[in-house]
Amino acid sequence: VVADGEAVIDGGGFGSVVTITGSDVLFEGFTVRNSGRQVTEEAAGIRISGDRHRVVSNSVHDVYFGIHVSSGSDGVIENNRIVPGQRHGARPGHGISAWHVRNTRMLRNRIADARDGIYLSFTEHVVVAGNTVTGSRYGLHSMYSQNARFENNEVTANLLGAALMMSDRLELRGNRIRDHREGAAAYGVLLKDIGGLVAEDNTIVANRVGIYAESVPTDPSREAVFSRNVIAGNEVGLALQSTAALTVAGNRIAENLTDVRPLGRQLSAGMRWTRDGRGNSWGQYRGYDADRDGIGDVPHRLDAAMDAALLLAALAGGALLGLAGTV
Repeated sequence: VVADGEAVIDGGGFGSVVTITGSDVLFEGFTVRNSGRQVTEEAAGIRISGDRHRVVSNSVHDVYFGIHVSSGSDGVIENNRIVPGQRHGARPGHGISAWHVRNTRMLRNRIADARDGIYLSFTEHVVVAGNTVTGSRYGLHSMYSQNARFENNEVTANLLGAALMMSDRLELRGNRIRDHREGAAAYGVLLKDIGGLVAEDNTIVANRVGIYAESVPTDPSREAVFSRNVIAGNEVGLALQSTAALTVAGNRIAENLTDVRPLGRQLSAGMRWTRDGRGNSWGQYRGYDADRDGIGDVPHRLDAAMDAALLLAALAGGALLGLAGTV
């Protein structure tokens, strides 16, 4: 079904406005609005189940959930404008929510004023790319999902940028995550109970905490690797529980009030700050590069990035941690 962009489907304030089932449906070019108001209904602007559906270039607003997808595969949700709004109970529903979905792509959607911008739960092989999320609770949220790729998304001024939890084999690439400063969990990226993770080429700037990590990776045989990211202008660049054993190498970490903050007496012994002999570019590096090869000749020391209380705790525990730094 294809409309010209002026066709309006109004739900009259009852239940889901549009329901798509079966397979191979194209739904394009509609304005969808005014779903049921009761939170217990879990009404959606567009509710989808089944395989190979394409939902493209629609405007969805004044609804509880924007687009809710369940029990399907090989779908595409692309170039929709979704603003659930604030009139549905205590808070709006998710912009796009996916439950028990496989091999689905969510591309270039613009989402504002939602609970979570894009929420994945028990999904496999989902691609979330080129979306814009602002003014929501969590911009991107993954729970119990496998092999999800988050690429080239713009996530700005939500309560939290990307919350990745209880998931495995995730990729976070080329995203711009910025301006998360309000509330108790004002993190650019929150990682909790994650198996494998690759985070590359992201810009994580101007958040209260750039990256928070706990129980990552969950299995010592796995890796959670951060490389070629810019982590800058945050109050804290990386806030790390003692259960975080990330590999952080080849990043630019600069202009944070505190670059690295251990949440406890010390960082995990499993933290790795170099890979293949190369460390990070630290804005607070105070060493030198006499041979001008772009690599600091003395290790960067994290004590310059710690506040006084954490520094005293580190000194009480022994020698300061020395890291290979780049300039």
